[in-house]
Amino acid sequence: FLPAGIRSEHVLNMVCSRHSLLVFVAAGIWLATSCTAASKGLSAAIKRYPGMHVTFTAGLEGKTCTDTKEEITVEVAANEGEAKFKCDGAVTALYPADCNGDDCPNTELARSGDQKVQRICEDAECQKIKVLNDVFPGATRDDSTDEHVHVLKFPKEDRPQKDVWYQCRSPQRTNPCKVKISVAAALKDPPADQICSQDNSRVIIEVGEDTTEARFKCSDALTTLDPHDCSGDSCQEEVAHDHDEPVSMIYEDEDCSTAKHLDQVFPGATRHDDATNHVYKLTIPKEGRTTKAAWYQCKGSERNSNTLCKVKINVTAARPTPPTPEAKNKCTAGGEELNLSASPQSPLT
Repeated sequence: FLPAGIRSEHVLNMVCSRHSLLVFVAAGIWLATSCTAASKGLSAAIKRYPGMHVTFTAGLEGKTCTDTKEEITVEVAANEGEAKFKCDGAVTALYPADCNGDDCPNTELARSGDQKVQRICEDAECQKIKVLNDVFPGATRDDSTDEHVHVLKFPKEDRPQKDVWYQCRSPQRTNPCKVKISVAAALKDPPADQICSQDNSRVIIEVGEDTTEARFKCSDALTTLDPHDCSGDSCQEEVAHDHDEPVSMIYEDEDCSTAKHLDQVFPGATRHDDATNHVYKLTIPKEGRTTKAAWYQCKGSERNSNTLCKVKINVTAARPTPPTPEAKNKCTAGGEELNLSASPQSPLT
C-alpha cells in the first residue's frame, strides 16, 4: 500500500529513472576500462615494436634496407608516381646526402643560395652522383628523419625509363644496403584527335618543317601496335642492330604490307613507348630528312584483328640552313664561277 497522496505512476517513474542512471554509470565504467586497456595495449605494442608507425611506414613491405641485406628493389610502374623505402637497423644514413650551394662536391652540382640540392646515383656503386632534378625533371624527395623513411615522387608525363640508386649506410660506412629504384617510362597523352579509338579510325599527324615530334595513342580495345618490333633473326639482314635489343619498325606504304626499320625510313629517328598507357612518341631529326609519309596501325585482339585504326604521319623536310657570308664568298673545287660584288656599304668578307 502507498501512503496517501503518492500515486503509483510516480513511484514507477522514480524506479525507472534510478535504473537508467545505474545503466549509464555501468556503461561509462565499461567504456573507460576498455579505452584504458586499449591504450595500454597500443602503448605496449609501440614499446615492443619501436618502428611501428601507421602513417609513415605503410606500404614498406619488402622495401626496407637493413645491415643484413645487400640490395632491395623498388618498382615504379608507368601509371605510378611514387617510390618509398626505409633505411633501418644499423644503416640509417641516406647516401648521397643533400648538399648546399658551394658545399656540393663539384661545380656540376653547385647551386647558388642556401637551398638544398637533392641528389641521386646513376649506378649501384654511387660513383655517378647527379642532381635528382637533372635525372628526373620535376622529381622531389620527402624525408621522415625520425623514421628514416624516404618518399620520391616522379612526374608521370614524359619521363624516361631509368634505374637509379640510393645507399643506406652505417656511420662506419661499412656494408651498405643498396636501394635500386626502377622507374618505368611514362608519356603524356596526345591531343584527342591523335588518339586511335573505336570512334576514331583514322589519325593524321603533321610533322612540320620546324618540328621533330609525332605522338599518338592506341586506346579502347585497339591497343596492339602494328608493325611489331623485330629482334634477332626476325630483323632484316641489311639492318645493323644489336641482336639483344628490339628494333622499331614502321610502314612506308598505306596498305601497311611492308614493314621497314624506322631508322631506314627516317634516318636517326627513335620511338619511345609507354606500353602501359599505349602512348607512342616518335622523334624525327630535321637533319637529312625528306618529305614523306609513314604509317602505323592500332589493332584489336586476335579475335577482332579486322578492327583497326590507321595512323598516318606526314613528315615535311626541314628548311635548309642558309649559308654563312663566309661560305657564299668561298671558292671550292667544284669548278663553278664565283661572282662577287662589293661596295662601301657591303664590303667583301
